[in-house]
Amino acid sequence: MSANPVQMYDLQKDKSQIFPTYNAVTQSQFETVGHPGKWDRSVAVLNTTVDFTGSNYGAGAVFITQTSTNATASLSAGGTVLLGNLPTGIHELGVSQVVSVDATKTVYVLINTEGF
Repeated sequence: MSANPVQMYDLQKDKSQIFPTYNAVTQSQFETVGHPGKWDRSVAVLNTTVDFTGSNYGAGAVFITQTSTNATASLSAGGTVLLGNLPTGIHELGVSQVVSVDATKTVYVLINTEGF
C-alpha cells in the first residue's frame, strides 16, 4: 500500500495560485479571497424595525447583549421569538425581521453573505 504523495508548491512560481492577487484600489482582500469566520457583518437594531431581505439577506443569528430587551424576531420559515426571553449571547436563528421598541438595549443581527 503506497501513501498519497504530498503536493509541493514552489512558492515563487505558484504563489498566484496560493495567494490570489487583488487590486487594492478597486477591491479588498476580503472581496477577492473571502470573509473569514461564520458571519461577515452585523446590523444593530435599536428602537426600529429592520427587514433582513435584499442587501440584508443572510441573517443567521441574533446577538443579545442585555437581558430583557423589548424586541421580537420574525423567523424566515414563520413564527416569532420574543428576544427578551432569551439569555445574553449569540442565538442562531433564520431571521427575516427584527422589531425593537426598546430605546436603550441594542440587538445585533449577524449576517453571512458568503455561504449558507
